[in-house]
Amino acid sequence: MIKIPLFRAAGIAFVFAITGMNAPLYAQSYGTDQSLTMKRDLAGVLGEAHYIRTLCNGANDQYWRNYMRDFLKHEGISKERKSLFTTAFNRGYKFQSERLFRCDSAVASLEVTLASKGRKMAETLAAQYMQ
Repeated sequence: MIKIPLFRAAGIAFVFAITGMNAPLYAQSYGTDQSLTMKRDLAGVLGEAHYIRTLCNGANDQYWRNYMRDFLKHEGISKERKSLFTTAFNRGYKFQSERLFRCDSAVASLEVTLASKGRKMAETLAAQYMQ
């Protein structure tokens, strides 16, 4: 089993973008279609990363699921949005579960790539609130 280190930079960006930046902006939280699409895609990336992390570290590793839970606290402000994001997370998880069956260095590297992609998405979303 390969232990994947915590991705602190990605985690900090996710927390910053998901919890810190948009909490005071609930009035604007519906955002544009583009913003909603990016948030949906971010949820999918979290699902993909969650599958890989549990594949490599075991079912008790809930690192990315915990980010998703925080994401839903702030972005799942209606049943429809919560369903949209949960479905995207589950699709991401399923996508990786259908193609990856064991953890190796390439799979561990894929988690790093997904964390980087998610961090960039979260930073882009956070920048929208700074304008």
